[in-house]
Amino acid sequence: MDVRHSGLHSACLSLIAVYSLIVVVSLAALATMDGQGKLFVKTVTAPPCIYLSDFVNFYTVGTLSRSPERLSAYDPNAQMAQMNEIISPLKLDTPFIAQSVPWFFALMVPFSLLPLKQAYLLFEALGTACGLLGLAIVSVQLCRRRLATTTLILTGALASVPAFVCWLRGQSSWLILGAACLYYLCLVRKRNIWAGVFLAVTSMKPQYTIFLALPALAGRRWKLLASLCLCELLLLAVAACFIGIDNVVNYPRTLMAADTNTSYIGILPGIMICLRALFMLFLPAHASMQLSLLVFVCSLAALFAMWRKVLRADQPDLRLPMAVTVIASLLASPHTSLYDGLLLALPAVALFPSGPCKSSELTEPSGSTRALRPLLYLLALYPLISWVCFLLEEPQATVPHVAIIVLNILVLAASLYAFFGRDKEPTVSGT
Repeated sequence: MDVRHSGLHSACLSLIAVYSLIVVVSLAALATMDGQGKLFVKTVTAPPCIYLSDFVNFYTVGTLSRSPERLSAYDPNAQMAQMNEIISPLKLDTPFIAQSVPWFFALMVPFSLLPLKQAYLLFEALGTACGLLGLAIVSVQLCRRRLATTTLILTGALASVPAFVCWLRGQSSWLILGAACLYYLCLVRKRNIWAGVFLAVTSMKPQYTIFLALPALAGRRWKLLASLCLCELLLLAVAACFIGIDNVVNYPRTLMAADTNTSYIGILPGIMICLRALFMLFLPAHASMQLSLLVFVCSLAALFAMWRKVLRADQPDLRLPMAVTVIASLLASPHTSLYDGLLLALPAVALFPSGPCKSSELTEPSGSTRALRPLLYLLALYPLISWVCFLLEEPQATVPHVAIIVLNILVLAASLYAFFGRDKEPTVSGT
């Protein structure tokens, strides 16, 4: 699958054109919503409620973190009171609970000094730039890719449903993607201190940090893990300066209590894209959370065993194991939202065909091209397929994103097929 061949090169250019058009339409849709005053706050008639973007929540925690009520940062009533000031004259009667990690409260303080719209534009622009920069650096610096393949990866990420929903909700997934890409780059090049730094940034959503840390744990990269711990301590120390040490120490308990309380606005496990959402079809909220935690732990154990086996090789190929790990994290995590699907760009940038590499770096994912091909096709077409799933879903359903969950299960199955089929044929060298 080399874009140098004329047929594949033409297909690559066609996908780039289609994805570029989708990006333009997506941005136009967001601009239209903003022009109608419906991007951040709007009233909904069926069922009657107030819609708030996640960025309003982020903006609230930044404002709260520099207010006299900052020591009550995780108090639902304190959050609601602060949010009602921001969205006035509208008013919430039920808290839109903020579950972000403590250091994210401190991160949002500078943004809260700006008006809401300007803060949103700056936050999303910086996040998107970080995500694209991380993808581009891995594609060009690590994999020595040609322009067409790199452009396909970037436009595909921009055109995906997760990207659109990330912008729509004002979420942080682009920033996490960028940090995960740079962590992967440093992991491959054995720059352990910087790998720990970038891994710490992904702890904005710690459920993914745990999965991404598996190769470091399995490979006994103690310097990397020490760097991670030091950075986390520094981030938590900064958080404590803003919201107090009690909020930092009690965060795990606060998170578990909030994540199973469906009376709060924003706690909607049914709209996630992890297995927990499927469990909601058959089980009550608390039971589905317990089962998803069991799946989470079992997945970590299985992936750790995989990494231990992979890292026994003299020159281990990290691409397929990292792809399997990232894809599995989206399904096995107890909390995976639609916009977090942006992380699938990391397997894409790790696995897509590349140009010549330095001899000290990886040249091709080990294993057969035949076993890898279904995964590459699914990743290349994922933006298009995800839009089909998204547009055909029923928004009022108990679990609206079933089709996307099934799509992600297929992507995971393809990655496992590629991983376990990698030794059944001779390795294909060259690109």
